[in-house]
Amino acid sequence: MSIARLFCWDDVSKVWVKRYLIEFGAAMLGYTIVLPLSIIAIQRYDLGIWRAPVGLSPAVPLALAVWAYARSVSLMDEFTKHIHTRSIVFAAAVTLIASVTISFFGNAGLPPLHFYVWPIMVGSWGVALGYNTFIYR
Repeated sequence: MSIARLFCWDDVSKVWVKRYLIEFGAAMLGYTIVLPLSIIAIQRYDLGIWRAPVGLSPAVPLALAVWAYARSVSLMDEFTKHIHTRSIVFAAAVTLIASVTISFFGNAGLPPLHFYVWPIMVGSWGVALGYNTFIYR
């Protein structure tokens, strides 16, 4: 099943799906460029007062990615919004449960695992979106 097939219910939705993929893809490309550059800059150079803004700079393309998704949701028909809302709620619940459970590892003296939140959120959203799309077809 293609990515566009997960989003497209009819020919009208193909327009906003294409726009979303371009906007989201550009934001993620920006993130993959800005993140390593900010890490290198912080590690190699004395940035003084610019250290915090450079360290936070990868958040800008991530905010653009969220904006692209929010914009695409506003262009969806009600049925597609329903499927995406169900998927996001499931992903938030899975992420909450996983975050709380994994945070208990700290009580056991294990090192913190901060890297897991985003992959869990995106992975569970993708699984839920595929499932919800399948059961409603």
